[in-house]
Amino acid sequence: MKHDQLHSIAHNYAASLASGLGFVVGHYPTDVFKDAAANGTEGIVVDFLTGQVFAENCSDELRRGVPIYRDSFQRFCQKHGADKLDFSMCRVRFVSGWIYNFFIVTIRDRAGKCSSREYGGWSGQRVKQKDSLGRFRPKLLSTPDAETLKFAGSDVPDSRKAKKESSGIFGWNWFKTRRR
Repeated sequence: MKHDQLHSIAHNYAASLASGLGFVVGHYPTDVFKDAAANGTEGIVVDFLTGQVFAENCSDELRRGVPIYRDSFQRFCQKHGADKLDFSMCRVRFVSGWIYNFFIVTIRDRAGKCSSREYGGWSGQRVKQKDSLGRFRPKLLSTPDAETLKFAGSDVPDSRKAKKESSGIFGWNWFKTRRR
């Protein structure tokens, strides 16, 4: 299966958790951005393949809910024409900012290709940025999200570069440029 299609599947699954309703797994309400806010600027990382939550502070609802998401991930993949084995990693970092909530989906496919995409808020729309001609285009992360990968035990790119790129359209970098 193509890498972009796997990203689409992972995004839809993560958006269900971000919405707080959990209709993908039946109905399991959680507030993942509240838990992300409790962990500061790093947020929390959820691994859908292992059912783990990587966070210092996490609610009991989320700790019980993520294994339910893990168990129903295979069924969700099959519904979309894929297999759980097409993913070697499927992690999502949820971050709650004081202006804007966002999540970054990081996947690695069977071939070893790894990439991250940033989505905004509960709705999970792609974050946009202006190109050189002033048009809004989907934001592209040139490196996989370092905060998500640090739990993978793999090579981690320069975290300062990844943090700068993952600041979002309403993140701190956007705010600094508008204050003048």
